[in-house]
Amino acid sequence: MDDASIIHAQLRETLRTGRAYRDEEFNINGHVLLSNTVPVYSQQRLIGAVCTFRDKTEIAQLLQRLSGMGKLR
Repeated sequence: MDDASIIHAQLRETLRTGRAYRDEEFNINGHVLLSNTVPVYSQQRLIGAVCTFRDKTEIAQLLQRLSGMGKLR
């Protein structure tokens, strides 16, 4: 199963069970992405799901910059 299929399966699973997936790593078109899939509830009823993506490279660069700032103090 390719990564895009896994993302779709996780989204379907979240819609079915309400289970959240956090910081799942995927390689899509040569980009390493972190994905979060969370259920959406209204009045205690599961009504949908949201899936977000972040570029892992950008996060790693930000962490390097932040750790470098701590060394300046």
